[in-house]
Amino acid sequence: MFFIRKNFPRIILVLCGVIAGVIISNLLFFITGFSLFSGAPGDEETSLLENEELNKERVRLLLDRWGVLARPLLEREAPSFSWSRLLPSMRRMELAGELVAGRFFGGINSLQFASPRIAEQLEEAAAERGIYWMNAADPSSPAGLDIQGIMGGGSQTNELPAQEPKVNEPKVNESKIRRIPSSRLCFRGAELLAISNQNGKNLEIFVPPDDPDIGEIMAFIKFPGVRKILPESKLIIEKINGSSASRSVYAQLLMEIGFFNERGKLLLW
Repeated sequence: MFFIRKNFPRIILVLCGVIAGVIISNLLFFITGFSLFSGAPGDEETSLLENEELNKERVRLLLDRWGVLARPLLEREAPSFSWSRLLPSMRRMELAGELVAGRFFGGINSLQFASPRIAEQLEEAAAERGIYWMNAADPSSPAGLDIQGIMGGGSQTNELPAQEPKVNEPKVNESKIRRIPSSRLCFRGAELLAISNQNGKNLEIFVPPDDPDIGEIMAFIKFPGVRKILPESKLIIEKINGSSASRSVYAQLLMEIGFFNERGKLLLW
């Protein structure tokens, strides 16, 4: 009897609370059309507005990355950054004057959106001559994109013959540049200078050895062995432009920064 007398009132209170909640919820639904467990009027509209603002921020983020937006550029993005998801927002941003639509670049078989400052931005990009590199799998990497001419290259020089080195026509094969973490790309502005494949074992260099920026290109090749975080204990270059690394016109330049010849390969410890 003592156990029932102590706990019975609590059970009654719980049941009363549940019943009262159901009654109040039903009354609210009857009077206003929504209950305690549904959103207030206007919540759906608020959600739509919030999603639209979020999509606009995504468009701005992608525009900062690419400078121009087109379907092929967004093919590898997450679903929330896809072309079909963001196109309605881009159209509304165009109507608001935040974007302009047109055909700014050849080789892109798609509608293109850009900032109203596109002309100024193109002039600034054309004047950019800084050397930089990126992983081929980086979100901003142009590797693997179905856009003709997205990566320009210089001249590719093959192995060193007995006479003066011969400089061939550009041989950048964009379709063979794979978007994988073991490849890195080196650029000067928009110009592709070199590709490091298979973690540096296979190099493609598209500028001659007397290029004024050749020192920075060689530093790009050496970087995995000297970086502060998880440096490679040994770098091995087996081929340069399809030929033995030790016979390449770039071999001497690489040996000047620490590589040495071992059985046709260039090594750096």
